[in-house]
Parts: sequence; structure tokens; C-alpha cells
Amino acid sequence: MNEFMIKIQDMRFLNADDFYVKKAIIKEKYKNLDYDSKEMYKWYFFYQLCMLKNPLKTLFWNYLNNKKDHTEKMNEEYIKFCEKRDKITKNWFK
Repeated sequence: MNEFMIKIQDMRFLNADDFYVKKAIIKEKYKNLDYDSKEMYKWYFFYQLCMLKNPLKTLFWNYLNNKKDHTEKMNEEYIKFCEKRDKITKNWFK
């Protein structure tokens, strides 16, 4: 496991915001992984985003795997996600 974590060191992320910022770097490194490492990274990816309950997670995964070009849709969904999150968190502090 330690070997895998070293292999994905530059591909690690904490949340949707962190992934979005690093998405180009992650995609570049992801495409160079072998099949088994990609399978393990899939587990890591979905574990890190397990609380994300909107289309953004699927769009992120499709972006990594070159399934159609949904970059514009991903950007739109990310903006919606940020706006919704900001609205929710703003209400916490009232």
C-alpha cells in the first residue's frame, strides 16, 4: 500500500475543491498509471469524494478517463456546487 501511496503522491487530494484545482496534473499522471494502479486509484478517488452527492463526482471521474469532453459541464457543476456550499455555510454563521 505504501508503494501505491508514493506512486500517487502528486495525485492526492482532500476534497472536491482540491481535486478541481489539481485536475490537470492528476489527469496527466493518471493516464500514465498501469491498470492495477488505476483500479486502486479509483477506490481512493471515490473514497475521498464519498460525501459528494451530485453529478460533479461522475463528471470528475469521466474527465480523468477521457469519456467525452464534459469539461464545460464539469466547470458549470463545480460553480453550482460552490454556490450551494457557500449558501449553506453562510446560513451556519447567521
